[in-house]
Amino acid sequence: MRVSDKDIGYNIQEARYRQSLSQAQLAELLGVDRSAISRIEQGSRSVTASELSVISKLLNCPVVELLKPRPTVSVKASRSNLFRFRSGPVSPEDQAVLSWFLTLHDSLSQVSDSCETPNVTRNLALRADTEAGELLARRIRKHLGIPPNEPISGFSGLLTRLGLAVFGARFPSKSRVAGCMVVDEKRFASIIVNYNQPRSRQRFTLAHELAHYLMDRELRTTVCDAGWERPGPRSHMEYRADVFASALLLPRQTIQAYLASGFILDSLAEMETSYGISHAAALARLRALGIVNDSTVRVLKKMTPPKGETTPLNYYRVLSQSMAKRLRMDESALQDSLAFKAIPDKEVVP
Repeated sequence: MRVSDKDIGYNIQEARYRQSLSQAQLAELLGVDRSAISRIEQGSRSVTASELSVISKLLNCPVVELLKPRPTVSVKASRSNLFRFRSGPVSPEDQAVLSWFLTLHDSLSQVSDSCETPNVTRNLALRADTEAGELLARRIRKHLGIPPNEPISGFSGLLTRLGLAVFGARFPSKSRVAGCMVVDEKRFASIIVNYNQPRSRQRFTLAHELAHYLMDRELRTTVCDAGWERPGPRSHMEYRADVFASALLLPRQTIQAYLASGFILDSLAEMETSYGISHAAALARLRALGIVNDSTVRVLKKMTPPKGETTPLNYYRVLSQSMAKRLRMDESALQDSLAFKAIPDKEVVP
């Protein structure tokens, strides 16, 4: 079977993910521009024999593996079709990341125990979306022993206590994926978050996916959060998840305390920093609570502070230490096969 440039590019990309290298890092090691690596992985640039030999050594992958034809039909590729944007399928560039996410999820599911979901969603399905999201956020804080007005830190540890595994990956630079969640027959759930997003966005994504885990687990398809642009119509489940995320991260009592002496822009900025929530999400929260109107929101949006820094991680797939311990996992063995690394809870998403 003839091996095309696209086949080789796909294999190089998969091997690069396994070694937790970005395109820029591989390009630096290879002595080429990052755009060259991008074109190689897309199949629009051929790889010379000498380059292939060097890449093989850098990625610790035999040349014969890099020259394998890509299967026409892949089980993982068909499974990754579970993921959708609201405007259609995920892009081909995101498929490799999501395939590895599914591989990690399957590996963890095999060694994990069945998780009992906390009984915090009773009667919420009968309530309006805004009320349901707000009430669920209060119940989760109470269930986890988090005071009503205290900032949440160590998000991965919090989700671990609810039975979820959290992974991170640097998606392609133009990816619109903010995060996704999968739940299997054992009700074991995993969430992946895009580490190219600002930290405040990552926290919101985790909270958003947590809402789906608590209220929408019966769904057999998973909608990827498309990030800042949010294409397509918002379903009631997506809106409810957004309300929950905002209320969980920024409780009503907190807003009332910060703005007790009147609406001051400095108070808003301090609140966003202290509670790890983005400017856009904070404004949406204020508008939902009726504290500001649409015209005020339009003015404040123009005062958006600089985007926060992304999480400074060089690896691609991570899991909190508390989850690794709970699953009694052999970290060193899994590191070799799946580019896995357990890290302290508070370093996943602060």
